[in-house]
Amino acid sequence: MKMDFSVGMGGVLTTGQVGEMARVVEDSGFTYLTLVDSPYRSRDVHVMMTLAALATKRIRIGQGVVDPLTIHPSVIANITAS
Repeated sequence: MKMDFSVGMGGVLTTGQVGEMARVVEDSGFTYLTLVDSPYRSRDVHVMMTLAALATKRIRIGQGVVDPLTIHPSVIANITAS
């Protein structure tokens, strides 16, 4: 049985650090990377996901948490699909 591992990040990372950290996670052999949406505490989760995707080649990226009170669920789905 194959096991996949994930790393979650966000919080106090600057936009300049997200791509670099995503590369480290990918190079370390992790399968998934999740980013957390925490209004007033972290950068926009969708921007962080984009920066991580631009900096990596194979890792799967997603939201660890998204606040449906600040962004409508249909908008979250549309952004994620994009």
